[in-house]
Amino acid sequence: MSGFMYEVKKIMLWQRGLFYIALVLLLGTVWLALSDNPVDIAMEQYKNEYDWYLEKVNGYCTEESSLYLEQEAERIAKAKERQNSLLENYYDGKIRESEYKKESREIEKVLERQNGFEVIYQQYLYICENAGNRCFLQTNGWMGLLGKGTLNFILFLGILLIVTPVFCSEYSCQMDTLILTAREGRKSALYKLLIITTAVLFLSLCISLIEYGFYRFKYGLPDGDYPIQSIRYFAGSSKGMSLLEGYVSIVLLRMFGGLFLAILLMFISVLAKKYAVTLLTGAVSVIIPYIGLSKTGIYRLPLPLPFLLGTDFFAGDIVISDALTGDEKIIFAEVGTVTLLTLLFVSVLLCTLAVVWILRRNSNRWLMKSGQKKRGAAFVVMFSLALAVTGCSGRGKTGSVVYNSSAGYDCMGYEIIQDAGNFDYSLKNTSTGETYPLARSPMLVF
Repeated sequence: MSGFMYEVKKIMLWQRGLFYIALVLLLGTVWLALSDNPVDIAMEQYKNEYDWYLEKVNGYCTEESSLYLEQEAERIAKAKERQNSLLENYYDGKIRESEYKKESREIEKVLERQNGFEVIYQQYLYICENAGNRCFLQTNGWMGLLGKGTLNFILFLGILLIVTPVFCSEYSCQMDTLILTAREGRKSALYKLLIITTAVLFLSLCISLIEYGFYRFKYGLPDGDYPIQSIRYFAGSSKGMSLLEGYVSIVLLRMFGGLFLAILLMFISVLAKKYAVTLLTGAVSVIIPYIGLSKTGIYRLPLPLPFLLGTDFFAGDIVISDALTGDEKIIFAEVGTVTLLTLLFVSVLLCTLAVVWILRRNSNRWLMKSGQKKRGAAFVVMFSLALAVTGCSGRGKTGSVVYNSSAGYDCMGYEIIQDAGNFDYSLKNTSTGETYPLARSPMLVF
């Protein structure tokens, strides 16, 4: 546990991990507050009038709510016509001013909520396109929370700053050489992976919770059990989930995207061993696809970017019409469930392979199982050199000098044999009888 706490202290304090986490959370909150604008401005501008109508039709569109809205639309249309006619009669001198004012007040009572009605009626027209999975609700909060589909650059830069120094700092001062000679070198790398995983998941979760709290406070997030298709951004989605389920799914995917990016950065840092290369490669792997590829292409790549975006995994086909020819063109093809699961499986597999490779590159090979034979042979060589220096030797019957473990030393089942004629040494396996030439150079590398 002392080794783990040392790594926590090094990453979070000496490498300023806590500072970067706090900075990301602060800047993310400030940027969210400064940059947010309601998707439907009229819904906020005429909030009281809109809420008055929403209370009457909230939920799925029924025959009663449909009839009510149609009748209200007809009533408002007639009131507008009457207002125009009344104004013309007044200017033509056909009615008195007192009569004009009296009728105008009555008409204004009918039209006092017409702006809010326009908002709810536009929502009604959208719902009528597919009334089975769309509902009346306040949408600005959910649209802000779910319908952006953009990259959070502050979170992205924060992950870059937190993860890059983890291994690169050791390579820059050649501390990795010392760690590799220690028995706990592999655990040190494992501790780093666990700490970064926890930090990145925590940071991603906090950003998501801040966004949820902001939109809930500013606009409200009512009716989370309504279908996700109630939001225009997800109009063509074939996935059967609620608004709250969609949000939770997007948050989980973004957390995995942050973790994927962190593992990719650690893999690059262990491979390249340089700050600049790690930062540049990590940034390019996200920014270049984000700028240069279509959304359809992005959401088919096993990279951190599609998971960092998250939103469009649950969107449907997005189609636009050519203003001149009228032809329809698909600018985004829906990501099917099978495609999503396949992409997720491949990405998890890549992360697993990267973690295994990082651990192997930060492990002392002399302590690995694959190095047991090499360690045994090296031990025999060192033991033979010790015997040669101390002069512990004995004559064999064939005129050779034989060194063995009879003096109380454990040579792991090997004998050192010296040819008395040319002073060459050989290594004999006492169990199999096989003999190997034995190099005596102190520079021998196994």
